Amino acid sequence: MPPAAKSQARAEGTIETLPSGSLRVKVYSGRDPLTKRAIHLTEVVKPGPRQAREAETVRRRLLGERDARRHPVTTATIDTLMSRVFDDGPPPEGISASTLVMYKSKIKNHIKPVIGHLTVATFAEPEIIGSFTAELKRCDTHCDRHPRTDHRTPRTHECDARCKPHRCKPLGASAIRSTFAVLSVAYAKAERWKWITHNPITEVELPSLPAARPVPPAAAQAARILDEAWRDPSWGLLIWLKVRTGARRGELCALLLTDIEIGESDHDPVTVGIDKAVAKTEDGWVEHSTKPHQHRRIALDPAVDGPIIRAYVRRLHREAAERETPLAPRARFFSPSPDHGTFLTPDSVSRRYSKMCGRIGLDTSIKRLRVFNATELIAAGVTGPRLPAPPEWIERLEGTEDRPAVPEEPSEQYEKIAADLAGAIRAGLLPSGAELPSMKTLAERYRVAVSTVHRAIDLLKRDGLAKAGRGVRASVT
Repeated sequence: MPPAAKSQARAEGTIETLPSGSLRVKVYSGRDPLTKRAIHLTEVVKPGPRQAREAETVRRRLLGERDARRHPVTTATIDTLMSRVFDDGPPPEGISASTLVMYKSKIKNHIKPVIGHLTVATFAEPEIIGSFTAELKRCDTHCDRHPRTDHRTPRTHECDARCKPHRCKPLGASAIRSTFAVLSVAYAKAERWKWITHNPITEVELPSLPAARPVPPAAAQAARILDEAWRDPSWGLLIWLKVRTGARRGELCALLLTDIEIGESDHDPVTVGIDKAVAKTEDGWVEHSTKPHQHRRIALDPAVDGPIIRAYVRRLHREAAERETPLAPRARFFSPSPDHGTFLTPDSVSRRYSKMCGRIGLDTSIKRLRVFNATELIAAGVTGPRLPAPPEWIERLEGTEDRPAVPEEPSEQYEKIAADLAGAIRAGLLPSGAELPSMKTLAERYRVAVSTVHRAIDLLKRDGLAKAGRGVRASVT
């Protein structure tokens, strides 16, 4: 066939006879911008008395669909759509601040790099959506398919064993579903603005999520975790409540002293009220109210949990009086600041938990602790040195145990700072009466937050090595 005839057939479509006698109508519709492969609109017409006429009708219809795609209502790109929906003005209705942060990470990492340059109408084609899904399943970093090295840090460095050849890993089913959730919200807006005639994302077949099979730590492992955690009373109680209540890390970070109701005796009920959580937003970590169906009050065992929590609360008030720093009006149950006015961040809790588990040779995450119930410890008969008895925990919470507050083998950063200062005091480098470096100086020297230095000074005070008052620099006793 001459070149001109080929071109005309390609432009006007073709009707082919199949071995079965059916007619296949094919219309060329351009090339896939992601895979560069030709796209054809096809439809099969079964044999019948009016088969030829029906095939011609189908050909004209497919040509109309192709032309409609080539001349869309808008030429706006996916980049423009994402900016209009998620950056300009308030977030879409029903999307929380923390969800918006997750959505924007999907836009930054998976949507804009791959399809951001495409027009809204182009991506609405089923073939393009299929190519995008295949790309998400190919590589989570969307590499250019050329050999490269995944470096341990983006900063200038000397490569070592941690800089490894890149290996493509598919995006997980949950992340793919989240990515299409972002697109669905955006295309719903585009449909409302008449940029497109319908939302194509509603017809996408998403990968199903695998059945959840969380693997909680065994009873003996949980005992080791608790034993290690109780080296720091506040941290130990956080992990204990995580085990006892199954609360999320953000919920524990948001707990106020007033959220836990305790009486004076071992027979009084103990309840934990959960109605808020700490979550990450574009403005950083903030407290927000949880959804109504997540509000709950959890009853704890008065005999087991009551003495531990009461001892912890007494300790907080005693330390505040010693520092001459009253607790904040909305004092957090767990806090990095002396007045308990600020909350811990969920990420810092996860990092500390992972470091602690690595220290005792366990490979687990704090999320798995949610599905573990502390009563399993008792059911499994875990006792003895692996799981300290409640009286020992209470001694640590009260601060009446005989062991020194500054550990001989520090593991946390504030313990290392305290150990350094204690060594300098005992060696005479910091004589009695000498002022310790300021909180700000120590924080800069060790590259930590001032609240971490406060915790280190508290250990020195508990061991009688230093004293400090409100507005007065700590000094050696």
